[in-house]
Amino acid sequence: MALIMRPADGIKIAVIEYFIERYPGVIIGNEVMYGTTRKVVDLLVLYKGETYAIEIKSDKDDMRRLPEQLKEYSLIFDHTIVFTHPRYKDEVLSLVQPRVSVYEVLNGNVNKIKSSNTSNRTTKREMVYSISSVFLRKFLPAVKKMDSDMIRTQIIRNYDKVRYIICFFNFWNKN
Repeated sequence: MALIMRPADGIKIAVIEYFIERYPGVIIGNEVMYGTTRKVVDLLVLYKGETYAIEIKSDKDDMRRLPEQLKEYSLIFDHTIVFTHPRYKDEVLSLVQPRVSVYEVLNGNVNKIKSSNTSNRTTKREMVYSISSVFLRKFLPAVKKMDSDMIRTQIIRNYDKVRYIICFFNFWNKN
């Protein structure tokens, strides 16, 4: 019996290979849940203390959700990259914000179309809600008896951005 692969999976494989070949020590998560909306990013890449949201668009995808996805990613992840099939290259370029990088993928080959050297402006609320309460309890032992919402509220109110960025990165690095 032959294994059937969706078009997006072929692009995803090419993207994963691309990162592994170029960035030693990179950590890649597949279909990772994030933020208060509990939606899923196609790939999450961790490299040198920074997070990269990877959105994959195959020739069979629909572009209607892309602007909203990119907006959400910009609140949580340091960088956003769209890898797309050539069919949607122009449409993706017309929809992306200046902080989003765009790559084209065809037959396993990855080509940079648009790069961004600027980081997203992340918000602590969305970042904190991307971390499981079980992990937060381990990271902050003093909050063991609080419920999840209270733990997150305490972190948002009482910790500086550097501390919860460390917590955020450690959470993704361990999962």
